Amino acid sequence: MPEPHDVIVFGPGAMGLVLARYFFKDGQSVGIVGKEKWADLLGEKGALFIRYKAGNVEEKDYCTQNRNFQFYGDKESSLESLSARGLSKDGLILLSSKTPNLEEVIDLAERVIDPDSNQKVLMIQNGIYPELRVQNRLNAKFDGISNRL
Repeated sequence: MPEPHDVIVFGPGAMGLVLARYFFKDGQSVGIVGKEKWADLLGEKGALFIRYKAGNVEEKDYCTQNRNFQFYGDKESSLESLSARGLSKDGLILLSSKTPNLEEVIDLAERVIDPDSNQKVLMIQNGIYPELRVQNRLNAKFDGISNRL
């Protein structure tokens, strides 16, 4: 059984996916959770990252799924695999969804939250006080983890 992930990105859009790449390049194990169709596509084809400088392509980086860079869909079989692997005791949960999907994303994140650990939650959200929605939701289910948001 593989070690737990160091970082799990929930709802990866442009920002979440880029941050996932940086964590992976830093040597951390990254799980990325999104819609099933999206996860299947990236799992098969990988993700291409292009960095521009002064209008020119400076770097191209192609990340494919492997033991330390995994894509999970939002279907039960994929989520069971995510839950089985889990998040390390001092891991990072990255919430980077569109705010209307926040409740759904928190439902997915609850599968790896361990309230007795030192896990932290980082939000990349916009909208009207999404951090209060997350904090209230985490407080209702997990005593104490919301102070690490």
